[in-house]
Amino acid sequence: MIKIPPDLLCSYDTLLAHKLIEPQRLPHYRKWLRFYLDFCNKYHFTPSDCDSLLHFTEKLRTKNQAEWLCKQAGHAVTLYYEMIEKDRGESVDRSVIQESSSRSNSSLQVRGHALKHKWNPYRSHPRTPPPMEAA
Repeated sequence: MIKIPPDLLCSYDTLLAHKLIEPQRLPHYRKWLRFYLDFCNKYHFTPSDCDSLLHFTEKLRTKNQAEWLCKQAGHAVTLYYEMIEKDRGESVDRSVIQESSSRSNSSLQVRGHALKHKWNPYRSHPRTPPPMEAA
């Protein structure tokens, strides 16, 4: 799982406070941002692209997440987009995110911050999430 850099998390927390997100909900918003960035890395989506959010929430639904949780996740990610736009002073584009890989590590670059996770040679990286199998 990706670790969010402290300064990115600090900026995100500041935005959440500015948006008057209740303190007891902050851990959930941080969790959704971390899950979203991990999802984008795993399935090769661009985190700054709004289309990625549609795929992310669809994946949550296939995992039988409650609709209110999908909406909360969507709101958390939308606030992340807002933060990027504010930090850059312009609209988000695809140049914000760059992925680099090496044999031992892979990192996702978000706003110039490396998001570290362990490289797994056995993990496949399909473009779209795999369909859920019928039980």
